[in-house]
Amino acid sequence: MKRLTILIISHSHEQYLKTLLSDLNNYSNFISKIVILHNILPKEKIDLPKKIKKKIIIRFNKKPMGLSKNINKLLKYCKSELVAIINPDIRIKKNIFNNITNIFKRDKKLALVSPTILDEVGNVQDTKRSYPSIINLIKREIFKIKEKNNGEDWLAGMFLVFRTNVLKKIKFDNNFFLYCEDVDISLRLTQKKYNFLLDKKTSVVHIAQKTSRKNLKFTFFHIKSYFYLWWKHGFF
Repeated sequence: MKRLTILIISHSHEQYLKTLLSDLNNYSNFISKIVILHNILPKEKIDLPKKIKKKIIIRFNKKPMGLSKNINKLLKYCKSELVAIINPDIRIKKNIFNNITNIFKRDKKLALVSPTILDEVGNVQDTKRSYPSIINLIKREIFKIKEKNNGEDWLAGMFLVFRTNVLKKIKFDNNFFLYCEDVDISLRLTQKKYNFLLDKKTSVVHIAQKTSRKNLKFTFFHIKSYFYLWWKHGFF
């Protein structure tokens, strides 16, 4: 299988980005291209690691755009069979790419894979979830009932690896500015009879910032996205 393209969208995440690029430098043989989009102009210059330096393309937005629009905008750079969309605040401490590419080889209907997401102390995070209906949200957010990756409807979007031709065909919904775009695309893949998978044999670390819990503006984006999701897919 041809190597993969990596898309990273940064919002003044230079410190996280430095660490992620340092990790990716260890797996340069799996990587065809890394496209970094600064949605907000960076405050400092990043030194690019030697092995992947020539594979990196850096782009800047004149004004901030929504996550879905940014991802769709970058798809023109993706020529490889697989494309990984990775949050800047991810750490890759082990080789996950060999296993993930082999999974895609075995299942032609597989369109999306995520490695298992760990927190900073190694706890497995709940990223394979049920549809965020009103009832499920109450269970999760108020009663703190987690599914422990037993949900069947969507994969959380910290680290998503897509089959490129499928992603280019289905694309992200530009109406999601921030949050729930991962729910929507997982649902639409299922509707198109594609499979998605949480790979329990590989893992990465997510340094969760939980921005929506700290900033009212991001809380508003979260709520707005839920209402659009419910309008599109139903409340229950």
